[in-house]
Amino acid sequence: GQDLKGRPEVPAPTLAIAKSYSLEQFARLMRDGIGSGERQFEVMTPTSRARYSHFRPDEVAAMHAFLQTF
Repeated sequence: GQDLKGRPEVPAPTLAIAKSYSLEQFARLMRDGIGSGERQFEVMTPTSRARYSHFRPDEVAAMHAFLQTF
């Protein structure tokens, strides 16, 4: 959601989880939908591949930096 707190009914976790990801891990999550521990997700994996894989590295880095502030 807009408050970045996630939505359990989707299931979408809080985006504060990004704090636990290095930039490299976050970039892989955005590009391939693969989370830490080689996890794939019901919503994020297909969404990342379809909608986020085209982001440039500097755009991914900016999103990662932004999410580190929460």
